[in-house]
Amino acid sequence: MEQLLTALFAFFTSMADAPAAESLMSTAKDTRLTVETAAQNIAAARFAGALTDIDPDLLLAIAHHESRFEPTVVGPLVRGKRACGVMQQVPIKGRCPEPSLLRDYVEGAKHLAGWVHAQRGDLDRALIGYAGGYALLKLYDEGGANRGRAVIRLERGRARQFKRARDLHQAKAARIQGGAS
Repeated sequence: MEQLLTALFAFFTSMADAPAAESLMSTAKDTRLTVETAAQNIAAARFAGALTDIDPDLLLAIAHHESRFEPTVVGPLVRGKRACGVMQQVPIKGRCPEPSLLRDYVEGAKHLAGWVHAQRGDLDRALIGYAGGYALLKLYDEGGANRGRAVIRLERGRARQFKRARDLHQAKAARIQGGAS
């Protein structure tokens, strides 16, 4: 099974073209992405998105918000647990496992898909739940929780930025290829 996942990840990484990687790098300037690591993040997000029917650009936006695409990020200790990895979604007791982009994106996408299901398809509420759990959702429902609204704007806005930048880079690459033929 592990070999199959590795092969699929390699396939998805090969599909993450240079314009997509460059667009992610240009949009996420506050990160240490290289073309290779950007392509790996894109591939992992696409793979996880295909498994869970979650928009890969939204997964990339969450990863940017949670960890700036840094797979070794470890969250603070809260009630004996901490979040680890790019997506920062799974509270873990003890030490964090070895970083794995594919595992982080898949687990993060599953976690978000669970929130989408629990919130009956309401993606805004699912994003708030992902970011702050039921406590933040309760504040949001009571008219408070500006943090919840900020999370929605930030993650949806970042996903739109990723899409626009990718479309612009792909159009530019197509013009360059068209001019070279």
